[in-house]
Amino acid sequence: MRLGGLDADAARRLLAERAGEALPEEVSDRLVRETGGNPLALLELPAGLTAGQLRGTAPLPRQLLLTAGVERAFLDRCRRLPEPVQTLLLVAAADDTGRLATVQRAVGHNLQPYLAAAGHIVIMRADGQTFAHEHADVRDSSGAPVFALPGTTFGPDLPVHVHFEEAGTYRLWGQFRLASGRIITIPFTVEAFSNH
Repeated sequence: MRLGGLDADAARRLLAERAGEALPEEVSDRLVRETGGNPLALLELPAGLTAGQLRGTAPLPRQLLLTAGVERAFLDRCRRLPEPVQTLLLVAAADDTGRLATVQRAVGHNLQPYLAAAGHIVIMRADGQTFAHEHADVRDSSGAPVFALPGTTFGPDLPVHVHFEEAGTYRLWGQFRLASGRIITIPFTVEAFSNH
């Protein structure tokens, strides 16, 4: 499963829809590249540009800056997340190594078994036509699967093996128990791509 932004074509369509017309290729390419295809950033970033910059008749700034609207939207979304997830985001933002293992060590292993599994993942296609329930895996130090027994702790990195029958957009909800006993639910949207 790969999480990412919109592909270049979808990002250009979103930019054109927001602008009311297709943007010049050099402008849309730069916006797509700078935002990584993030839909919220694609909608907000052009608001900080002049009409000439959007039409390609004036040069784009060397560094495109997030608007206050993007920052506020991200902050509002983060504030709605469970406290442990906010902590994880804060640690990840403060980390300058770019290494997932460093962030994981800082956050620690603070998950407990929940309903006899390390975690539960519900997967639904965006059109609501499919439903699946999967479990997160717990592995020992050699990589072998083990049972999530009461009294054990693990995480925050838990593998989940999901096979998507069709390419498309899917909504996922992960549910986990923290060491404190609190249950958290984390929503995801993923785009599944065909290997063909």
